[in-house]
Amino acid sequence: MVSLLDLEDDNIRLISQYTNRDTYIPLPSYGPHWQNFKSDINSKVARDLLAFRSTCKRIHNSSRLEGLHIDATQWSKVLKWMCNAPREAEKGVRRIKLSIPPNMDSNSVMMYSTLTTFLSRFDNLEELIICNSTMNSCYHRPQGMEFDGPNSTSNSNGSKEFRLPLYSFLPKLTSFSVEIICPICAEQVPKVLVPAMKNLEHLKFSLFGLPDLNVLGPGPWSDSLDPFLKIQNLTDNWSKYNGEDGMKLKTLYLRYSPKPENDTPDQFKSIIRRICDALPNLEELKITRFEIPIREDLRCGIKLNGQLIQGEWHFESGKSEGEGDSKQSLQDLLLSLGLSPSIRILDPVLLIEIPEKRPTYSIPSNTETFSSFLLSNQLSTSCETQRDLTGNYEVKLKEAMKVAAQIMINTVPSLEEGTFWEKGTELSKKDWYLWKWHKIIVNGVSIPKLRESPYMMSREFVSSQTFNKLQAPRMVGMGSGAYAGMAVGFGMGMDMETDMQIDEDGDDEDVENEEDDEDGDDALELDEAGWEGWNM
Repeated sequence: MVSLLDLEDDNIRLISQYTNRDTYIPLPSYGPHWQNFKSDINSKVARDLLAFRSTCKRIHNSSRLEGLHIDATQWSKVLKWMCNAPREAEKGVRRIKLSIPPNMDSNSVMMYSTLTTFLSRFDNLEELIICNSTMNSCYHRPQGMEFDGPNSTSNSNGSKEFRLPLYSFLPKLTSFSVEIICPICAEQVPKVLVPAMKNLEHLKFSLFGLPDLNVLGPGPWSDSLDPFLKIQNLTDNWSKYNGEDGMKLKTLYLRYSPKPENDTPDQFKSIIRRICDALPNLEELKITRFEIPIREDLRCGIKLNGQLIQGEWHFESGKSEGEGDSKQSLQDLLLSLGLSPSIRILDPVLLIEIPEKRPTYSIPSNTETFSSFLLSNQLSTSCETQRDLTGNYEVKLKEAMKVAAQIMINTVPSLEEGTFWEKGTELSKKDWYLWKWHKIIVNGVSIPKLRESPYMMSREFVSSQTFNKLQAPRMVGMGSGAYAGMAVGFGMGMDMETDMQIDEDGDDEDVENEEDDEDGDDALELDEAGWEGWNM
């Protein structure tokens, strides 16, 4: 009878790769700023691989220890790994999620020195996510966090600075995400670390022109740089550090929060045009804006007004005051953006509006009285009529979206997929519908194929990280185009993460991983008993 041990070592090695759940996680594992999914980075992701390697000595030697995750959302875990991690484990780490201490003030240089020393130990690191450790933003003074670049030796205001090592310490890292609430850290962290990422392809970070409400003390936002200059400085520092002309970035997820005087449609389109000019190899660009400052709800980036004129759909977008004509056609808009010749995916939160409005349903609310609800319920039409109205509306909306997508394909031939946003659902004017389309070839002609039903995005799910840390999100489901089935969805985890563990009977069960438990039973914990399970 043939057994596992009868296989060649290469086949055993291939089997071991598929026992690791990291194999099924995409790179990058994160999305744009409006996506608030629970992180895929989990220290228990390689649990099945470790169990497979412990079967016997031959399988252990044939299976590589790779695809490991480090979830160091407490700074103490970073120090623990630096002191106790075996070299074989460090070489097997593929993804890291870590947090920045909330109070860095005078210790910022020391903290960054520790961070670079820590990261330099992971030769095969491919993805790095830096986030906040607490709900609070940082309490450092802005002038204590200013850095002029990796090759600088002094600052104009005499503040402390950090210099990167003279060697490349992140040689294989291709994916980097900065998910920090503090506006200063959100800009300074990539400014310091990105130059060390020679092969960086996917980047997610934020540009702020306004202070976060949680930051104490005066800030430098009154004379803040043009947002594009911050990106230009980032690319220039990368080029100087690596001795190459221009970054080879393929994916950029950007949160754009300008100062009020710069918050205009023309400025938003200008930042897209200048980004594409600075990053000619860009294939995927997604820019997100949020309302500021109280409830950071998602904002549309570009609004298109669709009109059916003599049987043909025409689309126009608004322009800033003082620009002459107040409207701009969709084709002229796309040409003015100067998109990269390699661009495949574009999502600036493009909102489409047609003269018709989506029908809404009467639902109970704690903001209305019982008598008013009864009255509105009596005046409302039947469910069948409502569904018919919704269906008729969506027929026109999808027709308009297909025409708009066709214009985008004809104007920017490199585009392969995109999204249209619709503000308001049958249940709430504050939720969103997300319509996706992709390009297909029919008889040698490129045409768009629109998804039959949209994704329904709740207000909480697409709000900024700051808002989501203060309230638990509602369900996020897939819209059906009509009311039926819209409640189908999936929940989003918040402060407590749920990990899978094996109980005594071998069954999987969900348990809460308490954030303040530094000595939990994670598969990669650095206590003595944990390392015995690695079969080193």
